[in-house]
Amino acid sequence: MKRTVLAFIFLCLAVSCTRFIPEKDSGEIDVRSLSMPSDITDEFSYVYGYMLAASASEYGGNIDYSYMARGVLDYADGNAFYADSEMNRILTLHQRHMITMDRRAERELSESNRESAWAFLIANGKRRSVVTLQSGLEYEVLEEGNGESAEDASVVAMEYQLSRPDGSIAYSTYGNEILDEIVLAAAIPGLEEGVREMHIGDRVRLWVPPELGYGNDSPEGIEPNSLLIFDIELYDIIE
Repeated sequence: MKRTVLAFIFLCLAVSCTRFIPEKDSGEIDVRSLSMPSDITDEFSYVYGYMLAASASEYGGNIDYSYMARGVLDYADGNAFYADSEMNRILTLHQRHMITMDRRAERELSESNRESAWAFLIANGKRRSVVTLQSGLEYEVLEEGNGESAEDASVVAMEYQLSRPDGSIAYSTYGNEILDEIVLAAAIPGLEEGVREMHIGDRVRLWVPPELGYGNDSPEGIEPNSLLIFDIELYDIIE
């Protein structure tokens, strides 16, 4: 997505910038021979060029910095390899190419995550302490409570932590002053099913397969088709 937005920005810059040609004749120059900038204009010019290149690095191997520098110098000289309309065509074509590449990479990542998730679940499900439900959801009771069952609950009060497959924390309610009240029908299927297996006072760990989690429609910070790991403490049944 960043690449798509960046491509659009450069497209807009190209459309606007090609309408103005500076009168200054820069002539031939070896930019590598330039010394440290000595005034604010040169300092700004260097920093601005550096920042543009840093932004362009989002394209990875799709940027040739030599030609990028040549484009800057040609603009300063009032010369160009291409007419305005041709430049816009090239930018549009490249933007479409980048969108296609991003989508392909996302599909490959999604499939890889799904395969990894199920490979983990198959191995994890063999542990004696892990219960595997028919849906594929796995859970482990870390601490047993003796309260009411949440089987028929619609709203519960609980604390939970969501972790990624690598163990890093994606979200946590621990430390909040007020307990989260979760409407189970609005939760992802794996979380809803897991909580309904709990009793008040239970502390459990859930392993949610991609099909019961976010799937491909994952929020920011979670990769598509990721395995989700929930640590949950159930405190009360509200409804």
